[in-house]
Amino acid sequence: MDPAAHPGAIVTIAFALAAAVLYGSADFLGGAVSRRTHVLSVLVVSAPAGAALLLAVALAAGGPVGSGGLPWAAAAGVAGGAGLILFYAGLAAATLGIEILEIHVTLSREMFGPDVAVSLTTAELRQLVEGIRLIEKMMAHPVDKNILAEEVSPLRAMFMKSVVAKMDLPVGTVLREGHLAIKKPGTGFPAARLPEVLGARLTRNLKTDDLLHESDLELVS
Repeated sequence: MDPAAHPGAIVTIAFALAAAVLYGSADFLGGAVSRRTHVLSVLVVSAPAGAALLLAVALAAGGPVGSGGLPWAAAAGVAGGAGLILFYAGLAAATLGIEILEIHVTLSREMFGPDVAVSLTTAELRQLVEGIRLIEKMMAHPVDKNILAEEVSPLRAMFMKSVVAKMDLPVGTVLREGHLAIKKPGTGFPAARLPEVLGARLTRNLKTDDLLHESDLELVS
């Protein structure tokens, strides 16, 4: 394609790339925040923020911003939100092992009818079916997390840390924080339990970097 012959094409491609980057960033940020905050809380904040930005752009561009179509726009937003809720409700029901799922489908949300606002479009119906089929496959092949935990146990021990002797310590030493350090592997006394060690008496000699074990400790009353 000759850019000189199609000058508008470069601008179109640039806007398309910018839209893809912005949409991807929004999707990533929304997902990241939803891990720490309820998804409805995220939507309550993000949707009005997006609407305010669009309104600001429309006003800056000098386009007509009338109130005549706002009720219909609000109805379209409600319909879209209801459809999204039904979509995820259907996926959630599939995890409960349902055999029949009743839904309402509309060819277009621009059609008239009392159920249109709470109906799925044909595209959303296809996504729902694909999602349910995927969930069925997942439920047919359950994962035993206990077995997985046992399989990765040696690896976990390798990367976790234990309490070790920071210096040579003779038997009978009453342990203080300055006597100890935290190092890999995690096959000794767990580093997270270090406070339990302080004040205990050693029952054997330890050399520098020796792992501390529970059998090496005698509690001092």
